[in-house]
Amino acid sequence: MNMFSLTFIFIFLPVSLSLYYVTPNKFKAHILTFISLFYYISVDFKGLPFIMLSLFYDYLSAIYLSSSKSGNLMRKIVMLLNIFKNIGIILYFSIEFQILGYTSIFGMMFTSFMGMGYVIDVYKNQYNADKNIFRYLSIMMFFPSLYFGPLVKYSFLKPQITKIKPSLSSISKGIVLFISGFAKKIIIADTLVNMYENLLSIPFHELSVLASWLLMLSFAFSLYFTLSAYFDIAKGIGLMFSFELPNGFFYPFQARSLDEFFARFNITVNEYVRNYVYIQLGGKSNGTLSAMFNILLVSMLIGVWYGFRLNCLLWGVYFGILIILEQYVYPKLWKNLPAFLQRFITFCAIMMSFSIMLGTNIGDTATYLTTMFGFGHIELYDSNTLFIFTSNFVVLLLAMVLSTSIWHRITRFFIKRFPVFWELFSALLNVVILICACSFII
Repeated sequence: MNMFSLTFIFIFLPVSLSLYYVTPNKFKAHILTFISLFYYISVDFKGLPFIMLSLFYDYLSAIYLSSSKSGNLMRKIVMLLNIFKNIGIILYFSIEFQILGYTSIFGMMFTSFMGMGYVIDVYKNQYNADKNIFRYLSIMMFFPSLYFGPLVKYSFLKPQITKIKPSLSSISKGIVLFISGFAKKIIIADTLVNMYENLLSIPFHELSVLASWLLMLSFAFSLYFTLSAYFDIAKGIGLMFSFELPNGFFYPFQARSLDEFFARFNITVNEYVRNYVYIQLGGKSNGTLSAMFNILLVSMLIGVWYGFRLNCLLWGVYFGILIILEQYVYPKLWKNLPAFLQRFITFCAIMMSFSIMLGTNIGDTATYLTTMFGFGHIELYDSNTLFIFTSNFVVLLLAMVLSTSIWHRITRFFIKRFPVFWELFSALLNVVILICACSFII
């Protein structure tokens, strides 16, 4: 049972919410744990013993670290062993994903990152370990987050689960967000993935300029809408259960610099790497060379997040170098550029970056780049690409509009000027969107 099935939407979710809200507050963490475990079993029954073993190891490590004295050698050893354990799991499943195309144990990557951050925070005495095993598991195993996150500090969610304050406003906002994420994935992301795969099947020697740019656009937007869909669903379900998760994306393709793009794209991953790597290395406080090294290292780690292979690492290096140029080589020149030109240059640089991520080797990337700019005897367009483009034009246009703040500004205008009308229209629109999205999976 996945989150994009009718069984999940119309049976599992309503039943889970009903059980959750009839349960007294002091047992809500218990019931949420059982709901998440039931969902996990329906997705990956065989993986449950392994993920539970890893989570209990982190749980016991944190309890030991919280009860032992600072400066204790054994305390440091326990923390380091936990880090090695989680990094080992992350590397193993990253490599496995590159080979098989999926990870054999569902949610293992997410829980390893969460567990490692939790243990490091306890080691640094930022907060005490949580001895309540049900509260711990309800946070670590929260079922919609097991796919792609968001990655959050344990201390961010613990107070919300400890003092749950249900409200109809929160539930209604959650339903709207869930529908938004569901539609993003089924209608937009999946269509763009199909478009991207059709363009990718075109042999290199037949690629036109239009085909190369459409390939980058479809890949970039399919990645964005897939990830943001999962984040919207996780955040929406979180609100239905009366606690709030952070935003994962904030119109990254409107960024006016590459540093801003990183700050807006997969926000919680960026913050995770900054908290546990960049800040620990001193950030910008140890001089220019140290700051440049830290920026490059962080961008490389974020690149590897999207795939443990050379091209993803180089994707991070590409961004790291350009961010260093923005901040240390021509900062005044960049700041003096008009905002629209900053956005245009940044958008083009982002699209070009995906030629690195898409390529299986450096030669592929070079081919994509030369084709994008029409070097050599390259056609501007071809009939096959035009057919793919016209077949997907509406969805591509919709993706480009929804990746900006245009829709947000329109809704804000109507909410301010015509609040009653917008409430009714929004309710009807969400019903229509849900029906349309469901029709795509029937």
